[in-house]
Amino acid sequence: MTQPTTEPSRPEGMPEPPPEILAAARHAPEHWLHLTDPAWSGDGPPPDWAVVGRWRTGRNGEIEEWEENELYRPSPEALDWPPPLDPVDGAVQRTVTGYGPEDEVPRALADSDIVVLLGADGTPRVATTPDGTIAVPVTTPASDGRAAELPAHSVVSAAELLDLLDRRPESTELLYLSPTAPVSLVVEAAALRHALGRAAGGPAAATGL
Repeated sequence: MTQPTTEPSRPEGMPEPPPEILAAARHAPEHWLHLTDPAWSGDGPPPDWAVVGRWRTGRNGEIEEWEENELYRPSPEALDWPPPLDPVDGAVQRTVTGYGPEDEVPRALADSDIVVLLGADGTPRVATTPDGTIAVPVTTPASDGRAAELPAHSVVSAAELLDLLDRRPESTELLYLSPTAPVSLVVEAAALRHALGRAAGGPAAATGL
C-alpha cells in the first residue's frame, strides 16, 4: 500500500518559497538560496541591500531554514506602493527606498512642470513638514489630481520656481515635494539649481552635460 507523501514542516515565520526556489532546492542540497527584491534587475550578484533573505536546503534538497537579511531595503514594488504617476513620483519612490541616486529627484524636477501654492504677495507659501522643517510645498500636476481645486497656485517650470523663491522676503531654500502623496521628500533648492546648471542666485552656468 502506497503511503501518502507530506511536505516537511517549516519553521514558523518562514516565507513560503516560490516554485522556482523549491525546484532549485531539489538540485542544490545543503546550499543557501537567496531571495532578491523584485525591483532588482542589475547584472551580476545583487548587492546586500537588494536581498530579502535566504533559504537553507537540507541533505535531501528540502527547504529547512530561513535567514532574514538585516541590510535589506524593500523597494517600492515590494512595499506594494501604487505605480508612479510621473517621472518625479517614480524618482521620489526610488530615492526614499534607496533604489535611486540622491540627485535623481532634482533632475526629474528640472524637466517637469511644478505646482506651487502662492501667498497674497504672489510668492511661494511655506509649510511645516512632519519633522518641523519649514519648506515650500510643491507637487507636479500628475501627482496631485486635485491641482484644479487648490487655492491660489501656479504651474511653473523649475527655473520659474527658483525665480519665485528669490522673490520671497525671507529666503527659503527647501522644497517640500508631494506633501499630500503617500511618499514625500524635502529637496534643497540648491540641488534643483545644480540640476538646471545654475549657480545659486546667479546666471546660468555651463555644465557640459
